[in-house]
Formats: sequence, C-alpha cells, structure tokens
Amino acid sequence: MTNPSTAVRRVAIYVRVATAAEQSHALQAQEDACRKYAEAQGWTVADIYQDQGVSGMHTARPGFTRLLEDADAGLVDQVLVYRMDRVARTVGVFFQLLDALRLRHLTIQSVTQDLTAR
Repeated sequence: MTNPSTAVRRVAIYVRVATAAEQSHALQAQEDACRKYAEAQGWTVADIYQDQGVSGMHTARPGFTRLLEDADAGLVDQVLVYRMDRVARTVGVFFQLLDALRLRHLTIQSVTQDLTAR
C-alpha cells in the first residue's frame, strides 16, 4: 500500500499575515519553515501563495484564490501551511476554505501542528 504522505509530489505553500506589523519577515519565516518541511518529505514545492495584510476572518483573498485556480488546473496535490491559523481565524471560515480544498481533492497540512485536514 502506498503511504499517502510520500505520494504527494507538488505542494502549494500558503503563507499569510494580517497586519503590516507582521510584515514580510513573518511571511519569509513561514515560507522557509514550509520549504524545509517539504524538502524533508521529498515533496516538490509547486508555488508559494501569499496574502499580506489580509485578515484570516475573510475567505476572499488573492493568494488563496490563485491557489484554488492552480488546483483546478491540476498543478498542486496538497497545501502546506506553517500553522492552521494562517488559513483562517474562525472555525466557520476554516471550514469554508477546507470545503473548497476538498472539492479539489486536496488535503492541507500544518508544519508546526500535528494536523492534516482532509
């Protein structure tokens, strides 16, 4: 039987910061941690999707929308985030975005939390 975690080949890294105070160094730290994790798993980073200055309380985000478009085009197999709160700050928004990923047969995994959402 194939191990699902090793079957992943193309990972979309999603990073987000909500305020200018967090700035680009926080985005870079998230990206670096995700790249290191993907490399350790033997996964290829398909692309980096970022939303800077965008609240996790909203579902309409340019970076996440581009990620979904690339998923529709078959360019990614899984989403990787530093922490799940980078995806959403409320349970309702998280489940809306998770449903959008599920429709595309994507899972999302956190680097710093022992969580994978399917």
